Amino acid sequence: MKPKVIALLTDFGNDDPYVGIMKGVISDLAPGTQTIDITHQVPSGDIQRGAFVLWQTANDFLKDTIFLCVIDPGVGSDRKGLILQKNGKIFIGPDNGLFTYILYNSQFSCWELSNPQYQKEAASATFHGRDVFAPAAAYAARYISGNQFGNKISDLCCLRTPILNFEEKSLNGEILSHDHFGNLFTSIGRLRYQNKSLVIRSWIDAVELVIADISSIRIKVNDQNLPLIKTYSSVEPGMCAGLIGSTGLLEIVANQASAKSLLGLKKGNAVSLLWD
Repeated sequence: MKPKVIALLTDFGNDDPYVGIMKGVISDLAPGTQTIDITHQVPSGDIQRGAFVLWQTANDFLKDTIFLCVIDPGVGSDRKGLILQKNGKIFIGPDNGLFTYILYNSQFSCWELSNPQYQKEAASATFHGRDVFAPAAAYAARYISGNQFGNKISDLCCLRTPILNFEEKSLNGEILSHDHFGNLFTSIGRLRYQNKSLVIRSWIDAVELVIADISSIRIKVNDQNLPLIKTYSSVEPGMCAGLIGSTGLLEIVANQASAKSLLGLKKGNAVSLLWD
């Protein structure tokens, strides 16, 4: 059988041994399995940031990838552990909303991680990454099917749906996240250029619209109107604008600077795309 890849996403950072310990468990239970680090720098306990990073990442991995996701401030509580299958990929982690964004517009199957046969004995109340989730990923890499881990479930914990309101001459959204360059990801999208038009298909549901004339489009943040551009260099250094990023979402960016710092925006702040 084709070997599976395990992609790791955590808030563990790189100063402590926790990521290495999980990889050690994987190498013990599924020798030779390749692991790829997505990031371990999600802010501690920031489930929404982890959910966005996972959504941002998952489509660029091959079918059969196993995503081992541990942002788990509720570790040791009665929250469930999950193994979830969607579009030929497997997602493992806590039932705390971490998988919310990847499930929009998707069919999936999900089972609870409750079978002790696929966990370490006497699981710790503080390190389910080692004792529950890493073993599940290793066994999934050995082609143990989802229904062997526990009962099937469909009622998952979900985060609040991001703001994305379609109106006659505007799209209203919010800041979802940012990267270390200071680019701000918004909930507006997915967007793509089609000849001289802009096609917008919601990443949350099936709503779609077409803006025939893109020349009047502007991005409103705070009390400022920013242009919509196609490349960072389309504005002067230090100037901000809207740009369709690699995810298809509208981003607020600055040329050779941090839009986050220049505009003072943070997660949850309002942003609108307007046109005439």
